[in-house]
Amino acid sequence: MAEGRAALTVALGALLLAAGPAAGQSVERSLAVTVLDGDGSPVFDLGPADFVVREDGARREVLRVARDTAPLQIALLVDTSQAAARAVVDLRKGLAAFITEMDDDDRISIIGFGGPPRILAASTLERESLLETADSIFSTAGNAAYLLDALSETATGFIKREVDRPVMVVLATEGLDHSYENVATVLRTLEDADITVHTVVLTGRRFSSRSSPFPGRFDPLRESGGRGALDGAFAQWRIDR
Repeated sequence: MAEGRAALTVALGALLLAAGPAAGQSVERSLAVTVLDGDGSPVFDLGPADFVVREDGARREVLRVARDTAPLQIALLVDTSQAAARAVVDLRKGLAAFITEMDDDDRISIIGFGGPPRILAASTLERESLLETADSIFSTAGNAAYLLDALSETATGFIKREVDRPVMVVLATEGLDHSYENVATVLRTLEDADITVHTVVLTGRRFSSRSSPFPGRFDPLRESGGRGALDGAFAQWRIDR
């Protein structure tokens, strides 16, 4: 397993709470939560007293808080359109850093969306095959991006497979998008399926170096830095348990 979880600055905890009596019995329920500070950084040192949970207006007792250790299902959506031509080397390095740093039990797939979305690597635990795919990423001359279509199709795949912990990581440019899907429909699908989406948006020679989790929302951030450092910034992200 990698020393640190590279990728997204998100703290996921398993929050266990006491539910009200049901048919005369008391049961426990678990709730996954994300906690960030004002700068979008994860917060870990929290206990039961830091949470307030209400059900139908009634406050429920929080029994314990712990990091969630369940494996993730991650789809890497990569812009392979003509607009990404000058960023191919950086994209390859960033993907490799991400794949290397993730836990061994996290399944990862790679989807290109230069032109109609195409699965470049099916969901797998095999890191070597993923690294080979990442190293062979290239842009397609004359093709626009189809990001919304890629988000929609990937979400549909997650839903059909009944994936428990679906996460999408998007590497996009500001090139033209010729998707057939519309934004409202895609956002609704992501929200209904409770899919977490994180983005890196390349903007000329600058890129967004951080991303915050917005389950069910597509949120390209604009915190920029030198594009040549993309691999480093991508590697420093964490999906912390």
